[in-house]
Amino acid sequence: MVLEELKKIQIEHGKSIREVKLVTGNLASIEESQQIDYLILSALPNDYTPIEGSVIGALEEQGISVKELSENKLIDFRPKYPVWVSRDIKGANFNRIVVYEPNISTKEEPIETVYSNIRFIFSAIQRIEEEEKKNQPINIATSLLSTNSAGSDEATMLEELFFSAVHWAAMKFPFKNIYIDIYHTRLSTEELCNKWDICDKMYNSYDNLDFDNYHVYAEKAKEIIEERELPEYMTFRQAFAICVYTSSFYQTINSILRMNDTGSKDYKKLRPLLEALDSGLGNISFYKGNAYRAEVHMSDDRLAENSPGNYITNLAYTSTAYEPMEGAEDVDYQFIFNSHEGSIIEDFSFYPYEHEVLFYRQMNYLVLNVTETKFFLFECDETKRELRGE
Repeated sequence: MVLEELKKIQIEHGKSIREVKLVTGNLASIEESQQIDYLILSALPNDYTPIEGSVIGALEEQGISVKELSENKLIDFRPKYPVWVSRDIKGANFNRIVVYEPNISTKEEPIETVYSNIRFIFSAIQRIEEEEKKNQPINIATSLLSTNSAGSDEATMLEELFFSAVHWAAMKFPFKNIYIDIYHTRLSTEELCNKWDICDKMYNSYDNLDFDNYHVYAEKAKEIIEERELPEYMTFRQAFAICVYTSSFYQTINSILRMNDTGSKDYKKLRPLLEALDSGLGNISFYKGNAYRAEVHMSDDRLAENSPGNYITNLAYTSTAYEPMEGAEDVDYQFIFNSHEGSIIEDFSFYPYEHEVLFYRQMNYLVLNVTETKFFLFECDETKRELRGE
């Protein structure tokens, strides 16, 4: 069965164009002309019952048992991440399946987590392909995940898949075509196409967000980036977003992220900028070495949290520098991070002389040692991510 294209968005990466497409058709019987490398589907935890109308049921009709595939997985990221990947499948026009298994059947995860964990699916595919050193353009297809027995909202799931897809299409990893399938849905094709159009409009609003004084920072960032010669791996959109972050607007960005509410109105408004910022950081080679940060104030709670042996997660982005900041010795609280996945962003910054190393949101680190002399010094080791969420 040919997947019928309903909508698409083209994403730049260097000199190449990747495409994210809204399609309709039976994913279990894709024609050879639309060969898929990874077919993504969802299930309740360890429940691969071939229900009529589900992708698992459609695969069963084609002689492919998800239950049997689950008994000899290529890799299983559970329970830390609700994703596993099958070994190669013979006789089908897709090579492997990726199964998304959030724990909503036992209510161990709130529904918001089911949506937000979607981003780990693409990272799992990236990790496998890089470990196998294939580095070839790949095509993937996904249904609207967790919307049958799991009961997730179809429009919300489409938005999550849309933004995860455009994010990974903008990364250096070669996702060529990403198909989002709306076959057998409760909402009509027209309703889901309208939702796609809303997402498309949001995606392109990154330089015109509805926040006080945003236009001031946006106009200045445009001027700065237009004067810079960008490397091939960085689009104007991504460089612009990084530049905006280095302005005072970072305070607005980080305050929203610290609320840890991806369903909030402000987070939704900010999302196009976050996507561009995250994919831009993901395209910069990781900085490995010491990264320095000085803080004027820390609450008693934060001081207690940052004790040796504790793992800390920063919900917001974390700004540091690859050289100690001038005058830092006069600041009461200083951090030295052993960076594994920070990004040097001075080429795209309002203030390149700050030598900034920026860490992704939800960066995790281990406090190794704390000493108190003239100031508190926290020596920390950034924790490497098994899967990237941003």
